[in-house]
Amino acid sequence: MHRLFFIHQNYIADSVLTLCYDQYLQPEIENTTIYFGTDKRDLNLIDIYQEFGIATDRLNVVLDPDIINPYCSKINVDIYQFGGWISQQFLKLIALDECDADRILIQDCDTFAIKPVNFFKDNLPVCLVVPEITPEQYNKYYNKITGLEHTVNSCFVSEFMPVLKTDWIALRNRIQDVHQCHWLQALHNEFAKDSADQVWFSEYQLLGLWATKQHANLETITQHRYEFTKKNFNDINKSNHHNFACNARWFSIDDLKIMLL
Repeated sequence: MHRLFFIHQNYIADSVLTLCYDQYLQPEIENTTIYFGTDKRDLNLIDIYQEFGIATDRLNVVLDPDIINPYCSKINVDIYQFGGWISQQFLKLIALDECDADRILIQDCDTFAIKPVNFFKDNLPVCLVVPEITPEQYNKYYNKITGLEHTVNSCFVSEFMPVLKTDWIALRNRIQDVHQCHWLQALHNEFAKDSADQVWFSEYQLLGLWATKQHANLETITQHRYEFTKKNFNDINKSNHHNFACNARWFSIDDLKIMLL
């Protein structure tokens, strides 16, 4: 399993804590590509991770502009036109398109598993669903982008998304067939139609709904998050009814040095 891991420079401490819990992610992570959003090219993530004893031999750091600029220049699309939230969704899909692995896990940097979670079983993805969230605003873009109606009302907007590369290729081809243009241009065009309003798009909802179409027996796991702070950090492993933890930027690197080193 190849992981695509996304970090903004304000979330470095989050990423340190998250990577410390990699042992709960299954199947084994063979390699991780870290996409790092920063304007500080001299900031070395690898050095920071090594200070905390994180194995770095399978980590590769790519600065966001180094993938975005070459990719978007070929089709003349500005992924920042609709703000930072949407540009992050674009980035993840571009990274997915560029990744050559067969099994891919997309992961945000501020949430981690606190119990073993298997994201692929029998070579099929196992997706997370979030309870008590109504995803209508996200579903409409699946319908518009794919030209299909969604058939489930599950919310896949979590922090993890396992994807088979073959599923992504099928989705990419579907989008390009429906819209008769590059998939990224197609998404950009749909968002431009709604630019006067907030664009409620989630790449995880798009990928999750598509997975349900590709795999009739798609397995899902309900995500129960433990939202913790400095005060309750030591209780993470006691929260038996939770399977994930979210640190929500409560920690700095100096905090982690006290807690972990």
